[in-house]
Amino acid sequence: MTLESLAFRVDAGAVSGTGHAMRCLALAEAWKDRGNEAVFLMADSLPAFDDRLKQEGMRSVKIASRPGTAEDARESAREAKSSTSQWIVLDGYHFDAAYQETLKAAGLSVLALDDYGHARKYAADIVLNQNLHARATLYRDRASTTRLLLGPRYALLRREFRKHPRAPRDIRPKVEDILLTVGGVNRDRVASILLRGLGKVDGRSFKVTIVPGMGRDASSDLESVAKEVKLQVRIIGDARNMADLMAKADLALAGAGTTVWELAYMGVPSVLTVLADNQRDVAESLDRKGLARNLGPSEALTPEAVAQAVRPLLDDPTRRAEIAKRARELVDGDGVDRVLRELSLPVLQLRPVREEDARRIWEWSNEPGTRAASFSSDPVPWEEHVRWFRGKLADPHCRFYVASDAVGRPRGQIRFDLMSAEAEVSVSLDVEFRGRGYGAALIRLACQKLFDESAVRTIHAYLKEANEASARAFLDAGFEDRGSKTVRGQRARHFALVTEVGR
Repeated sequence: MTLESLAFRVDAGAVSGTGHAMRCLALAEAWKDRGNEAVFLMADSLPAFDDRLKQEGMRSVKIASRPGTAEDARESAREAKSSTSQWIVLDGYHFDAAYQETLKAAGLSVLALDDYGHARKYAADIVLNQNLHARATLYRDRASTTRLLLGPRYALLRREFRKHPRAPRDIRPKVEDILLTVGGVNRDRVASILLRGLGKVDGRSFKVTIVPGMGRDASSDLESVAKEVKLQVRIIGDARNMADLMAKADLALAGAGTTVWELAYMGVPSVLTVLADNQRDVAESLDRKGLARNLGPSEALTPEAVAQAVRPLLDDPTRRAEIAKRARELVDGDGVDRVLRELSLPVLQLRPVREEDARRIWEWSNEPGTRAASFSSDPVPWEEHVRWFRGKLADPHCRFYVASDAVGRPRGQIRFDLMSAEAEVSVSLDVEFRGRGYGAALIRLACQKLFDESAVRTIHAYLKEANEASARAFLDAGFEDRGSKTVRGQRARHFALVTEVGR
C-alpha cells in the first residue's frame, strides 16, 4: 500500500446507531495495522465510540454541516484532502449520488458501503454490499468504472474476530449458554421481549449473557425483567470481548445488523429479529438459506414467538451443528483484506474491440507467458490471427473488450463467447501489468457488465492446471473452483461465476 491516510465519513448517534461506524472501524483497524493512519469525519458520534477511536489511536474530526448536504460533502472533502487521504469511505443512507459526485470532483476516490441500493445512482469508484442478498441490479445506475464488491466474502470483521482462534466448534448436546445482543441504542424493549421469551421455555437450564450495546448499561426495566424470568442472567454494559462471548455461546438471539456476520464467522447458531428496514433482507436471506432463524420485525415480536423459535434448537445438536458449519463457510474472515486490496487496484475502463486492435491483441496473444498458459502453446501466425479476429468481430455471440486505465493506456483484453444463458471467458494482460491485481479487477468489471447487458447467468473459465496466477485472479474476482475436467483434450481447472436470476 502506498496510501498513508484513509478517511471515513460516518456517524454513530442515537438515530443512526453504531452499526455503520463499527464496520468502518473494522476496515480502519486493518488499515492502521498496515502502518497507516485512519481519520473519522463525523457529524454525530457517541462518547463511547469516540473513546474507542482514541484507544485505537485514530483521529476524529467534527463535521459541522448538516449530514448529507452539499455543504457536508464539501467540508468532508476538504478534511479528507487535508489529511492527505486519497480514498474516502462513506457509510450512511444520506450520502447520495450528488454527495459522491462532489467528493469525486474534489479529486478523491470513493468507497461507498451500502445495504440496499439506497442512493439509486452511484458515482463511487467502489460500492461494497456485504450482505447475502446483495445483487448487481441494485446498482444498475452506476458509473461505467464503478466496481461492485458483493456478498459475505467482503464481510468487514473487526480485529478481535479475525485474530480469534477458529478451532472447530464444540456443539454441546444441550444449549447451556445463550448470548442476547441487539446492539444500538434504545433497544432494551426488544431485549426484554427476547428475555421474556427465553423465560417461557419449559425445562430451561441455560445461562443468558446480555450485551445492551456500546457504552451502555442495562436500563432498570431490563434489569427487572432479568429478575422476573428467574434465569441465570449476566448483563455486560460495554463488552470489549464479543469474540470470546460468541465463542462460548451455544445459541445467540440478535438483531439482524452487522453482528450477523460476526456470529456467522464464529459459527454461532442464531435467532434474529429485524430492528430496522435495512435488516429485513438480511434476516430473510439468512433464514431462506438455513443459516439462521428469522423472527421478523421487532415491532411485532412476542415472548411466545421467541420461545417457539428457540425450543426446537435447544435439544437438537445436529441441527445446530449444521447451521454452525454452513455459517462458518459463508464468512471466512478475509473480507477486510479483500477490500483493502481493492483500494490499490487501478481504475479500468472497457470499450469494444475495434479493427485497429488486431495487432496489439496478436502481440499479447503471442507473448511467451500467454502461450505457455494457453491450451495450444504454438505461436499464432498473423494471417491466422486476422481471420480469427475478424470472425470474432462479426460474431453476434461474442463480446470482446479492451481494458484501458484512467489515461487510456490499453492494459489487457477480455472475451466472452456466449451460449444462451452461459458464457466462456478468456482474458490476457499486457506483460507490463501482470502480478499487480489488474487481472481480478478486469475480470470482475467485465463479468458485471456482461450480467447487466445480457441474458447470461453463468460464466465459465477453463485454465491449464499449472496456471496458478490466473486461478488466483478468477478466485479473487468471485469465481468458485469446480475442480478438473477435460477441455480440448487436456485436463483443465474449471471455474464458474453464477449470478442470481433477476440480477
